[in-house]
Amino acid sequence: NSLQLRLDILNFTNMINHEWGVGRRLVTNTPLIAGGADANGAVLYQLRNIGGKLLSTSFQNTANLEDVYRMQLSLRYFFN
Repeated sequence: NSLQLRLDILNFTNMINHEWGVGRRLVTNTPLIAGGADANGAVLYQLRNIGGKLLSTSFQNTANLEDVYRMQLSLRYFFN
């Protein structure tokens, strides 16, 4: 008979540095909004507002379970 102990570290890079191994997602896939046309017929665009503020970044960090490091400990017993 034997006993096996195992430690798995998931998202190891995030354990080394909290800036590494973090997922990012697009804030919006349409940053510009068509705002009509001027007197010459040229289309006018404006930057999208999100939460009452102009869009200032393209990506934001996600807050999922995959964005943090995790450890799992397992214990296995083998019968002969």
